[in-house]
Amino acid sequence: MRQKGISMSTLVHYIHENGDRTFLESPFNEVDGLILAHGAIFDYSTTTEYDSFTFAEISHEEQIHEMIEKSEDKKNDFQLVKAMRESERFSSIEIVDYESIISTELRKNFGAVAYKLPTEEGVVAFKGSDTSFLSWEENLNLAFQEPIPSLKSAIQFLKRVLENSRDSQYVLGHSKGGYLATAASLQMPIHLQKQILEVFNYDGPGIFQIKDQKKLLDQFQPEINKYITQSSFIGRMFEKSNQFKVIDSTASGFSEHRPHTWKIEGNSLKYLTKTSFLSNRIGNVFNHFIDRLDDEEASNVVETLFNVLNESKFSSFADFKNINLEKIKSVYHQRGVLDKDMFHSILKLVKLVAIAFSIDLHENLSAKSISKKEEIHSYVTEYKSQLSNFLR
Repeated sequence: MRQKGISMSTLVHYIHENGDRTFLESPFNEVDGLILAHGAIFDYSTTTEYDSFTFAEISHEEQIHEMIEKSEDKKNDFQLVKAMRESERFSSIEIVDYESIISTELRKNFGAVAYKLPTEEGVVAFKGSDTSFLSWEENLNLAFQEPIPSLKSAIQFLKRVLENSRDSQYVLGHSKGGYLATAASLQMPIHLQKQILEVFNYDGPGIFQIKDQKKLLDQFQPEINKYITQSSFIGRMFEKSNQFKVIDSTASGFSEHRPHTWKIEGNSLKYLTKTSFLSNRIGNVFNHFIDRLDDEEASNVVETLFNVLNESKFSSFADFKNINLEKIKSVYHQRGVLDKDMFHSILKLVKLVAIAFSIDLHENLSAKSISKKEEIHSYVTEYKSQLSNFLR
């Protein structure tokens, strides 16, 4: 049985166990969907000069390295693409369309890929968020900006795929990509919605902030599947229903969000009965915080927050993994640009997120095989002390 904190890709293991079964022998399932949703982060523009290609045609390991160049988990992603290329199940999947737009001016970080299965079914996958401030600024803009720039692109991409193909399509994504998959599908014309088989949202934000979302849901016939992890934060953003499945993970804290850690049983994800107290608390505080703001206030909060971070010594949320006293002070000194009420509103949410980061830090230190418990304890104690000074 896998233990928390062990770095091992469950997705690669699934392919090794099931890769000899074709989609004709074993139909498309939620684990296949998670793999292809994660695959939307890869850069397919580097792999071939042709309009379309299969995973089997990714013949050189150098091509894989180019595909995963911007990956935040290169070791597992390399093994994943390699396993897909070499398995009978995934090697014949064809990449037929791909789009990537990253623009700080437009506040957009968008990516999408269209796959064609050997069963003559298709899969449209939308890229999720990375740890860059650009991605997260767009995530938080969901609160007041409708549609966000990436959703406009997602609607155009999905509509193009549906209009240009007679194949039925699965539409899916991980993290922000799951939100895009759901929101874009709901806003397709009715005659194109008939081509959609199912929608899969893997730990992505909810859609309660979308205008007329109840009406759109009522008229939408395909099934919408939503999954969140036990300690989910992103999947609880803008989510007011309990219509989701809770997934077990080999990790803890924020690291549970990584698809490589999701536990699998056979050809299904492994479910839990409920989310953690911390996930519930963060989700409730975040959604209550957003509910209290009108569009102008929400816009000011997001703009101010990222101006503060950009003026500090952080370039992305990944930097919080390397947090130190100097960086904490640089953020703290920027607080003067916030009015008192805004500062304390943001601070309440930051406190909860900081708790989750401390859990994540402890796991990462344990995973590095630091033998002495006293050493782990000293790292975590120092980290919490720095945070407490900042959060007073």
